[in-house]
Formats: sequence, structure tokens, C-alpha cells
Amino acid sequence: MNRSTSSIPPGRGSAAAVATAAVLTLCPAIAGCSSGVEGTEVVQVTRTVTATATGSAAGEPVSAPVTEPAGTPAAGPASTQAVRTGATVSPTSVVVAGAAPAARACSPTLRRYPDLDPGARGPAVEAFQCLLRQQGASLTVDGVYGPVTRQAYDQVARRLGWQAWVPHVEAHVWTLLLSQGPTPRLRRGSTGEAVSRVQRSLAAQDIPVTADGRFGADTERAVRTLQTRLGMTVDGIVGPDTWRVLQSGGGPTD
Repeated sequence: MNRSTSSIPPGRGSAAAVATAAVLTLCPAIAGCSSGVEGTEVVQVTRTVTATATGSAAGEPVSAPVTEPAGTPAAGPASTQAVRTGATVSPTSVVVAGAAPAARACSPTLRRYPDLDPGARGPAVEAFQCLLRQQGASLTVDGVYGPVTRQAYDQVARRLGWQAWVPHVEAHVWTLLLSQGPTPRLRRGSTGEAVSRVQRSLAAQDIPVTADGRFGADTERAVRTLQTRLGMTVDGIVGPDTWRVLQSGGGPTD
């Protein structure tokens, strides 16, 4: 992580200045800032800095830039030397070395699930990375389908026993990942995480439904659409056969 450093010349008298730093900033938003590692975020931390001038005329404003040593706590005022600079007080931005990366929200929910190839970027990649993390992959959700994401995908695919793994992500792969987990019997009136998994899996099969965790009329209609498409018994209930279809990628099973 980078640190901002500036020096402060000596001054006269006594005056106090309070400098307030900027907001929390992630590395991708800073021009020229790069960690060099996929998924690594650099955090710019803000601090209120109070400086007291020595030897200057009372009431004269001062500026108070400071140098933060590595590992300095992110709370509390900083003490430093200040100098008379004229009629303004300059705000100071402090970057603390060793600050923890900012967490990014992780959700596998999308309105639709597009095909992805290595090099892809955006919210759909974040959802894909989130699903890989749910399957035990050690991976930062950064929205970039780079080498680290591809390796994590490979590991998850092998652990789940997929025989024909390729880097391309399409409806079959989305459905396999989205439907993983317990397989309770679900019908109209059911609620909870398993319902959300079914709803996302149906959306990956291009069957529109909202992933709200509530098994209502729209979800029942979507389940019937899948069952009709695959020549199954059409009852609108997610039982063993429907779960088996979803956890096989949304296609026919033997």
C-alpha cells in the first residue's frame, strides 16, 4: 500500500489548525494505483489531523500535512510541527499502511445469467465468483474473470466431479452452481434459501422469476414451465426429480 508523505517547515507563535482527510477510496478508483494482484484492494483511510503552531502570530492559519508510519492506528489526532502558510488551512489525506481490504458485497442473484469467458468483467463475474466462494474457493470478488478466477473455477469443477470442464460459463454451469445445496420438497407457500436457489436456477434457464425466497404463483408457474420443457410430470412442485434436473445443469437426466 502506498503512503502519502509531506513535510512541514517550522513557524512562530501559537495557532491551531484542523485538517480533515478525504473519504474511503478503493485502489481501482485511484488513477495510477495498482496492487498487481487480482482481487487485492488498496484502501485510503481518512483521519482528522490537529496541528499546533509554535512561534507564529496568534490567530494565523496554518497547514498540517503529516507523514504516517506503517501500522499507525486509524483513530486519534496526529501530532506534528506546523508552519504559517498564509490565509488557508490545507486538508491532509493520510494513507495507513497495512489497513485491511474493504469487503465487497457478495450475491449470486442476477436478473439473467449471461455467458462468460476469461477476460470478462462486471456484475455477472462477481456473481460467478460469489458462487465459487460458496463452494469453498479462496477468491476475492472483484468482477474480473482473470487467472485466479479461472483456477478457482477449475478446482470447484473437479471437486464437484464435472467431467467436461471448460473455462466457458453458460446456462448449464450457472444452473449447476446455483442449485447446489440441500434439496427439500418445495411447493407454493414455501420460503427460504432453498426457494431462492430454485428461483435463481430457473432464471439461469431463461425462465423469468424473481429470486425473493417466496414460492408464490410466479415461481410455481416457472417450475411448471421447466417441467413441461423437459417432459416431466407437471405439478409445479420441486421434489426429488426436479432437484435432480437442476443439480444436473437443467437438462434431461437418465
